[in-house]
Order: sequence, then C-alpha cells, then structure tokens
Amino acid sequence: MCGRFFIAPEANLQNALMAKGQALDLSIKFYGEIFPTDIVPVFTLEKGRRLARPMIWGFPGWQGKGVVFNARQETALEKPMFKKSLLERRVATLTSGFYEWKAVPGQKKKDRFIFTLGGVGYLFLAGFWNSYVDQPKGNVTERFTVLTTEANESMAPYHSRMPVILTDDEVDDWLGGSDLEKYLKRPQAEVRAEKA
Repeated sequence: MCGRFFIAPEANLQNALMAKGQALDLSIKFYGEIFPTDIVPVFTLEKGRRLARPMIWGFPGWQGKGVVFNARQETALEKPMFKKSLLERRVATLTSGFYEWKAVPGQKKKDRFIFTLGGVGYLFLAGFWNSYVDQPKGNVTERFTVLTTEANESMAPYHSRMPVILTDDEVDDWLGGSDLEKYLKRPQAEVRAEKA
C-alpha cells in the first residue's frame, strides 16, 4: 500500500521552502512521481518549528534487501524496527496525492488510480524516521517510512489499506509527539479516486 505518491508543481513546495529561508538540496525531488528510495523533503518539528529535511523513502530491508516503505499502524508499536521511531521521530510528507493499482477482471494489467483530497490540492502522509549507517562507506543516512491503516469506505473499493492522512492543522501536533492513539484510531479523511 502506498508504494508511490506524487507532488504536483502547483504544490509549489520549493518556493514555500525558499520563503522560509531554508537551503535547497538539489538532490531532493520537489515534484513529480515519487518512488521508494527517492530523496524527498519531509517535515520534522525542531525547537517548536516545522522544518523540511531531505530523507530517503524506505528503511533498509532485512538482510540488506529492498526497502520497507510502509508500516502498519496496527502492529508498528510491536516491532523493534519501528517502535522507538514512531514514538519519538515522526515526520509528515507533503504530497499532492498517492497512487494505487486495482485489478481489472480478465486483464493482466491493473488500472492505476490517483487519490487526492477533494478541493484541497495537497495532503500530508504521517510517518516516522530513523538514521542508518550505510555500509561499506559508513555514511549516515536519514530514512522515513509511511504509516498505513485499514482503508475507509472511500478507499476500500480500490485497496484494503491506505496511508494515515494528516491535515495541515494536525501536522505540528503529530510531529510534536502528541497522543498517538488520537491519530491511529480516528476516522481517515475521505479520498477521491481518479484513473491515472
């Protein structure tokens, strides 16, 4: 679930960051289709201020294979790989929407759909981050994963899971480590599906 998202140029994230006086890292993808292992800006809260930082999407997979780009909210606190990060190192990823694929009876190829919040133009995906030492060079990298939950009625016809979605008003509260249950148990925002 949520193996791809996108940032439309209209989200104007690059200009928003420049207006806040933040340095721009040219290795970051500021818009376009975002894949696991891409470096994108994610928001953290530092000294009470929302800060955009470049991070790689996906924790390193087991035994150095692949990446873990999603975490189930139902079990994340039970897994050593996720627990401390979810409690202490949260992120919010600004997106214009996310993609999902749906099987078409009688066809091998699946239809791709884009999911957005109607009339808003952007949404935030809740997640968390950790730092890792890349081998063999020993470089430290910061990586994030997206938190997912059971699909609501608007998402269920397309997939059984969906990302935990935050509104702009909820971002700082989420990043600041407020009551986790509040975000994990509340109903998810209704999303609008469009064939991509």
